[in-house]
Amino acid sequence: MALVESSKIMRKHLNPFITYREPGPEVSPEGGLHGMSEVTGHSPIDLELEEKLNQSLAELNLSVRATNCLESEGIVTVRDLVTKNEDQLLQVRNFGETTLVEVRERLSSINLRMGMKLPRRQTSPQD
Repeated sequence: MALVESSKIMRKHLNPFITYREPGPEVSPEGGLHGMSEVTGHSPIDLELEEKLNQSLAELNLSVRATNCLESEGIVTVRDLVTKNEDQLLQVRNFGETTLVEVRERLSSINLRMGMKLPRRQTSPQD
């Protein structure tokens, strides 16, 4: 049990270091974005949304209780979280109304909500 618990703690501390992010658009010397839509095929809003969705739970700064409950159900990114509705989260062991309010507030602070219908992920040629 101690080994399992220490592994969870270590994983939580290492999550910010292993979060993969795509490099941003090229910035021209004039200060504008250089051909962002042509290069990526995405609008700036899509890129911003993707960046938010790819954040780890650790980046939401949730309480330890909330993070542990969600990670125990395999919810490790914001994308995993927003695809769940409130009823699904309340079925998670030790996840109650107070934790639900906390999660709802954190998602709201980055303009996201639970129960979102997301478009299918764009796959890159390397995938």
